[in-house]
Amino acid sequence: MEYDTRRGAFFHPLLAFNDHGLPLGVVWQKIWARDKIKKMTKNEKGRWLRETPIEGKETFRWIEGLRAAREVAEACPQTTCVGIADSDADVYELFGEPRATSGGELHLLVRACKKRITAGDGSAWLDAARGTACLFQCSVNVSARTAKVVTETRKRHEFRTLKSGCRIEDRQFETLDRILNCLAVYSIIAWKVMYLTRLGRECPELSCELIFDESEWKSVYMTLRHEDPPPSPPSLNEMIRMIASLGGYVIRRSTHPGTQTLWFGLQRVHDLSTAWETFGPD
Repeated sequence: MEYDTRRGAFFHPLLAFNDHGLPLGVVWQKIWARDKIKKMTKNEKGRWLRETPIEGKETFRWIEGLRAAREVAEACPQTTCVGIADSDADVYELFGEPRATSGGELHLLVRACKKRITAGDGSAWLDAARGTACLFQCSVNVSARTAKVVTETRKRHEFRTLKSGCRIEDRQFETLDRILNCLAVYSIIAWKVMYLTRLGRECPELSCELIFDESEWKSVYMTLRHEDPPPSPPSLNEMIRMIASLGGYVIRRSTHPGTQTLWFGLQRVHDLSTAWETFGPD
């Protein structure tokens, strides 16, 4: 388990998305630090897991997150709310947590990790789930292009914008309070990058001036097109593609920019707009 080898501060956010994948923000979060590393043998670890109540384990954060999600569902009775968690949340206590609200029920989707049996005939519940009718299928196109920027090689990336874009794990501060202040700011930045990435796809014809200042879109336009900006601002999708191209994205009709190239491009936008406001368009 990772908690045997890692210390430091840990960040567990609960993010809200709509059914189109548009990020709505962080609705709850938990930050904690480990006092020491638990070095145990396999048998000691198994005994500790059996004897320690769930409140004393780090996985309790999933139950706290579910309770926070239930409060959100309670406040939005006309909205179907679904809590989604990875395999670390596959704990019995989470499934036993109440999910009923005054407006219905909070649904729960967890990536399977443990081998469990059903309460009926005692068969493996994974086999029972696979034996039910398929409710939905979709195809995902994955680009084969080699990334132009160096990224981590780990298989799992959770809340990747905060790690690879803002590089929160690489920040070095003397005290934990400074890290937490930085995390508070970067959480907003990471949300905005994700928001712009999805909004450009879902509402491509919106005017870019709804998001970007005049100095931002005009400076980018002149830098990339090498001509005076048009009298009317370009669409949001066109502007996001241009900004992402400053971060390494290759503009193609069949692809969309991701959060990482957009993040790098937005840093260039800050420099260009600052120069525009300081020295003017000429």
